[in-house]
Amino acid sequence: MVATNKNTFFSKTIQYFKGDNLIALTIVVIASILRLYKLNNIPFTLDELSALSRTNYDSINSLIDLGILRDGHPAGIQIFLFYWVKFFGYSEMSVKLPFILCGIASVWLIFIIGKKWFNPTVGLLSSAFIATIQFTVMYSQIERPYASGLFFFLLFIYFWSQVVLEKRDKIFYWIGFSITAALCAYNHYFTLFSALVAAITGTLFLKNLLLKKYLIFCFIASLLTLPHISIFITQLSHGGLNWLPKPRSSFFITYLEFVFHFSIWAEIFFLVITAIGIFLFVKNSNKKDKNALRITGLIWLILPIVTGYLYSIYGKPILQYSALIFSVPFLFIVAFSFFPPLKVKINIILVLLICCINIPTLVIGRQYYNFFYNQSYDAIAINQIALMDSLKQPVSLLINGYEPFYLKYYTLKYHHKIPCNLYVFDMLNNIGFKNYIKKLHTNYIAIVHVGVMPLQNYDIAQSEYPYFVKRSVGFGYEWYVFSKLPQNNISRFYFETNNYFDKQLVDWSFNQANICISPTDSTNYCYKFSEGEEWGPGFKGTLQKYKCSKHDFINITVKLYSENIPKDATIVLTLMDKNDSLISWIGASSKDFYYVKNKWQTINLAARLTDINLPKDSVYFNTYIWNVGKSPIYLDDFCVRFEKGNPFIYAITTDF
Repeated sequence: MVATNKNTFFSKTIQYFKGDNLIALTIVVIASILRLYKLNNIPFTLDELSALSRTNYDSINSLIDLGILRDGHPAGIQIFLFYWVKFFGYSEMSVKLPFILCGIASVWLIFIIGKKWFNPTVGLLSSAFIATIQFTVMYSQIERPYASGLFFFLLFIYFWSQVVLEKRDKIFYWIGFSITAALCAYNHYFTLFSALVAAITGTLFLKNLLLKKYLIFCFIASLLTLPHISIFITQLSHGGLNWLPKPRSSFFITYLEFVFHFSIWAEIFFLVITAIGIFLFVKNSNKKDKNALRITGLIWLILPIVTGYLYSIYGKPILQYSALIFSVPFLFIVAFSFFPPLKVKINIILVLLICCINIPTLVIGRQYYNFFYNQSYDAIAINQIALMDSLKQPVSLLINGYEPFYLKYYTLKYHHKIPCNLYVFDMLNNIGFKNYIKKLHTNYIAIVHVGVMPLQNYDIAQSEYPYFVKRSVGFGYEWYVFSKLPQNNISRFYFETNNYFDKQLVDWSFNQANICISPTDSTNYCYKFSEGEEWGPGFKGTLQKYKCSKHDFINITVKLYSENIPKDATIVLTLMDKNDSLISWIGASSKDFYYVKNKWQTINLAARLTDINLPKDSVYFNTYIWNVGKSPIYLDDFCVRFEKGNPFIYAITTDF
């Protein structure tokens, strides 16, 4: 009897996974490969390390008071992590695996939902896209409430479809509907919003007794979320994410570009596939009218985006690409909803085409596995350990990364001490940062940018540790090493021009009459601003002439001397387009650096071109000294340098 039951089970399973279902299973396998690739080597993002640092509390009450109420997310995922790491540890594989599995399961759910709403072809095309785009691959590999939220929301929509569309009045579906709705609420506020919108929509499809029962189970779902109400109210008082900027008017366009890998070919392919579906829909005289479902899916897609955008503009910023992952499946379900059910062979061809477009643009065009697997503290720790082992001497490490826990994790992971002198230097201004570095006694210093750091810090450090050793850059981090010991003619810069005011130089302009003998060295020349003089020397040209790319750094330094503390002198950098319209104005004031008289002081300006929206054609730059206070000052060693940048600094959501 047991053998017969086993044979029956296997025969039913084999029978089920045929035709379109077998294609769907293949898509799930492809999704699994993309998400599980080098599972042991997927590093934690800064957000993940932050979440893990909040699992070290002694009790659940401490976790809620100190780790959740101050956060902007519901308690569900943080509580899950709190217990999960106690059983399975902190390794990347054990922590990320549940979220990766949620991401993989979501691919199958999209197939099922697309099939239920319209037909198997719609489900296959939609799941193929969700399986292969960076948006869903990446957030499946992050232990934050995104892959889990996508899974909970899609599971909720599955149960919603059973009771609302198919009118299946079974207790299993009703309980599943209420529980998954509550899970959405505990996961993320955007999944809560999406589930709420879907629940309200459901009332339009039901009547009479079934509607009453539906409302009862909606009420039960609400009751399940009652323990979270006090947390919700406290978090709501925070208003929004203070560190997040308001979205620009171009947000919707850049969001779609992000979804399609910033690839014109992927975008065109999507539009062509959609157009084919619409053509077949129009051509089919026996088409069924499912416009109500199309409108429903469109509302579920658009409403979270528009609501988040408007709240971010008129309230406090909350809108990020990550929060829109819950609604993105309906972009594809609605777009492909016009397709009739096609033959299995045609479905195979369409799915293959989707994979042949999306996977190369993911792996090659977006270089996903290059940048995402080289990031944050993992890359920093690897580089720092290798540096210390090669030098065999102490290295002062300054890392603007906010939490000692992050580095301690990698100390344990790699079984190697990683001494750190300073974890946070946000409170140090330029003068304070310089004074701190002066007090260090090692021959080498490593400065790391992981959060937000003024670029001039590298130049300030190099003024005290004049020899550049090496650097490593990647997604979300930059690691620079400087030394007091001479190196083998290594330079940070691919272009450098220094004006010592002793001769004319290409692209430099200054008043020759202002050249004078240095007040501190009779053998040197310098430039003097007389009382009342406002504009001084400058260097200008085009970025293209100096082969400066859109991700490079521009570093400008000048030495200032005054017999009295000057009122203000500013290094100015302007970028103009070919029509002489201002693109960007950046200034560095002597007030932020200069604080003594009768001594030469260095002023630094550094600009990351990635942060500036540059046109693709000619860009003109001009850097000069603006003597704002019009006081008498001396200038010397006016230097402009171009450095190769870090194209991957914002790689998740920007093109490079």
